Amino acid sequence: MTEVTCYHCKKIFRVEGEGVFACPHCGTHNNFQSRAGGSASPPPVRTPSPWESGWRVSFLHSFIETSKAVLFHPVLFFRNLEISPRLPPVVTFSVIAQTIGYLFSMVYQIGFSLLQPALFGAIFQQLRAEDVLGGMITPIVLGGFLLVMPIIAVIGIIFSTALYHFMLWILRGTTQKVEATLHAVCYASAAQLFLIVPLLGGMAAGVWQMVLVIIGLKEIHGVPYWKSVLAVLLPMFVCCLAVVGLVAFGLSLLLPLILNKGTIPQADLSWLLSLAST
Repeated sequence: MTEVTCYHCKKIFRVEGEGVFACPHCGTHNNFQSRAGGSASPPPVRTPSPWESGWRVSFLHSFIETSKAVLFHPVLFFRNLEISPRLPPVVTFSVIAQTIGYLFSMVYQIGFSLLQPALFGAIFQQLRAEDVLGGMITPIVLGGFLLVMPIIAVIGIIFSTALYHFMLWILRGTTQKVEATLHAVCYASAAQLFLIVPLLGGMAAGVWQMVLVIIGLKEIHGVPYWKSVLAVLLPMFVCCLAVVGLVAFGLSLLLPLILNKGTIPQADLSWLLSLAST
């Protein structure tokens, strides 16, 4: 805990870490940075993103400028971002970024699927029917997925926003409404543009999007980094534990059968498959 002097009423109150805090005496919001030596200042003047303020005038320019600010200057972007009650433009930005990223990823996958029959034909010295069929089906499946991509993106935005806001609420870090968390989640989706880069783009997009959400939650809600990190990483850790638990449970069922009988009887195998499918 750190003692901070309110810049408005000059009374002292305690805070955890850096950020924007409401004075318990007068209610004024104070911006505290540890390097300021215990004195607070007015919160930064927040402005809408280039996308929210200019997408009607210059669609492409406002999208590019906003993406550049999020990807390469995320702290300043989220620190100065005004939380607008108009949510459709923010959600639209996220859907566009995710769709563009998936579109490039789909092009790379289709290219590989079309080259795959020729590659296997050169290796096995024959052109197999299943390889040709797989190369023809892949573009159809990916194209169909592209049509429903906006719906999937919106569902993912809603789920992620609810999850992160709930985690912040548990950690007592929800200094603003759920719309603020939605802004962090949506603008962090700009990281999906890294999918334009083949091969390594997918890994970069996933890692950097997670970092952007952490920064966004910290700057928008004015909470310490440890709270925003826990809000993002703790659900992932719980999911990993659940997967490990399911794998361990499956092995505990399979290993005794293998060790005792050498092979898995057909009856036991069908029972295990029906259990896995449920």
